[in-house]
Amino acid sequence: RTYPEVNAHPVFLKIKPGLSEFGGASAAEVRAYLRPLLEFADSQVPDSKQYLTPIFLRATAGLRLLPQVQQDFLMREVIASFKALTDFSIVPGIRAARVIEGTHEGAYMYVAVNQALGNLRRTVPINATVGILDCGGASTQIAFAPRNLSPSDIPSAYTAPYTPGVYTTSYLLYGKNQARYRMYNVLKTLPDAGVPGIPNAYYDPCEPLGANHTSAAAGITLFGSSNATLCEMLAVQLLNASDSCPYTSCGMQGQYQPDLARHGPETGIFYATDNYAAGARAVGFALNTTHTPEAYRAATRAFCALDASAQAAALPPAYDEDHPCFIAMWTSALLLEGYNFAPSAPIAFVQEVNNYDMSWTLGAILYEARIFEYPALKPRLQLKTGSAYTAVMLVFGALLLAGIALVAVPLLVRARRRRPSDYTEF
Repeated sequence: RTYPEVNAHPVFLKIKPGLSEFGGASAAEVRAYLRPLLEFADSQVPDSKQYLTPIFLRATAGLRLLPQVQQDFLMREVIASFKALTDFSIVPGIRAARVIEGTHEGAYMYVAVNQALGNLRRTVPINATVGILDCGGASTQIAFAPRNLSPSDIPSAYTAPYTPGVYTTSYLLYGKNQARYRMYNVLKTLPDAGVPGIPNAYYDPCEPLGANHTSAAAGITLFGSSNATLCEMLAVQLLNASDSCPYTSCGMQGQYQPDLARHGPETGIFYATDNYAAGARAVGFALNTTHTPEAYRAATRAFCALDASAQAAALPPAYDEDHPCFIAMWTSALLLEGYNFAPSAPIAFVQEVNNYDMSWTLGAILYEARIFEYPALKPRLQLKTGSAYTAVMLVFGALLLAGIALVAVPLLVRARRRRPSDYTEF
């Protein structure tokens, strides 16, 4: 098994809102939205190399929530924008822009983290890899190589694409934004949650006392109450962890999950990224260090009990995430009651690994580089396919519910002359 070498650090540009907010927009609005990202990509790649540079866009859970007709419209307009606004090379068919499944998202993050750790080498067995936990705005993923299980023991629907022997699953609506919206709907049903004398107003136990905000999506106003106990209870309730299980062991919603005590990764370590890292920072944990779910829950309870001014004072400098108590409470509930981690399990909360910003986009880039075939759309590319080493610049757009990231990564890929069937996908 071989893997491409990443010889330079990724370059990121992230903007908000995500492309999922443009489901009902016009073609002109979509193009205007993408323009700054494409201009950024243009600035990162020399003009003389742009015709050699394929550009990709992968959309995640925010787009998966849209009606199919809106998804198709957005992907068409993305490709049209690529053609109109850039000189990058566009691969044929749906490879240029498409909405990916949750299992792909988990597989990409697994590849990204283990690549950054140096685990994806021929000399490193798969049981030396770490597991990953990812929580975005609309979905959450888990992926790891189970010990004491053969690849055939993992149901096909839960086998990570490109990585045989790796388990993964994704939970749509279990990202921090969608979970929070679901909590608002629960609040509307609680007998004592309404604010007296104010229509469509509710006490939000996961917001600090002294703060209030309006949710346009839910059509309600929320008044913070710093009620950590109720916040935790609602987070656990939203997990649906008690659904019936048709397998030998399950996680949430009756989905298959190998029992972590018996079949967790051989290394015993999970790397938790994205909103796990945001929650850990909020409650005072240093990133790139290992903490236990038990310690994370205790720190979260203490943080969520603070009022607005105390929470603001406790947050690290330049913290820019909304609803930090809910982020921490939701991700701690995922660990303990959702995935059933042992209270003392080692969890590494990370946003960066060995100077690589941790995003599933790195794994997706590596995958595209590994199976990359020069597109026939631009004839000059055909002159490059016989070189012993081919410099490939991949520009990759990663769409999240909360924002959009455009990533430019220089890759040096060994292009030995061998049959396409000799290449191993991961």
